[in-house]
Amino acid sequence: MSMIILSLITILGQVSPFSGPTQADDENPVVPMTVRSCTPTACMGQYVMIACSFSIPDGWHVYWSNPGASGAPTTIEVQGPNGLIIDPVRYPRPRIFGDGSEATYGYEDQLTLLIPVRVPDVVPEGMKTLDLIVRGEWFVCRERCFIGSSTKSIQIPLGTKREPLESWVASLLGQFSWPKSLTSRPRTTATYEDGNLVITGPATKAGEIGFIPDPSPGVELGKHAVTINEGDFSVKIPVRTSPSDMLGQEPVVRGLLTFGDEATMTSYQILVPLPVPGRAEDSPREEQRNTQP
Repeated sequence: MSMIILSLITILGQVSPFSGPTQADDENPVVPMTVRSCTPTACMGQYVMIACSFSIPDGWHVYWSNPGASGAPTTIEVQGPNGLIIDPVRYPRPRIFGDGSEATYGYEDQLTLLIPVRVPDVVPEGMKTLDLIVRGEWFVCRERCFIGSSTKSIQIPLGTKREPLESWVASLLGQFSWPKSLTSRPRTTATYEDGNLVITGPATKAGEIGFIPDPSPGVELGKHAVTINEGDFSVKIPVRTSPSDMLGQEPVVRGLLTFGDEATMTSYQILVPLPVPGRAEDSPREEQRNTQP
């Protein structure tokens, strides 16, 4: 089943992109957040997709999972009954604001984040609805930034069979470019080789090839370099690791392989596990699972 993902709002403070929060004032932008189920019912033991949408005021933006040089990620926390499994937030391809070492990644106008939630196999007797509490948090920025948050509750009737997606889902998802699994692109691979992430595949006319990093703890990514030779491309990204900063997590390289300059154009998820210091293993290849909406 397609899996998906989401994020964020109440105003807590005013903040410079390069400083901590200060006292809020009357200039706080309002960022409404709505939460909806993508299907009319939820079934025990199956996933239900939750859509969290934000309306961003003109001239302002919020941030991707990796905000870049400044800002803070848009995040979501979901609470529900015991046994609920909540998969990671699914973000659409972000826009790039600025360039070089000052680049940030985020969204303008509208944003929808998606979360796949697996309903417990067994629910308490008499339970008729899946009751969820969804809390979002974000930075909304222009020349300066404000912290926002919002908490919403949603009740989804429990059913016994899968229902088709609500009629509004297709048009809503069509507003964004959802990153695809790299395994869906023919002859395209991502590997870790001699301290670099290397992505290779057939070139296209879809526009400039790029890479948007999404670093994990203890993994730092350098500037990507693109070469094209005889109809094939290669993207090389230097990788630097710091085992003491990995917070006990397995090291991975994450990011988006992008085609074209617009956020509505195609992108692919990159997720490559890295060798663990002191552990002998082969050069890892990309590990992906299908999370298409």
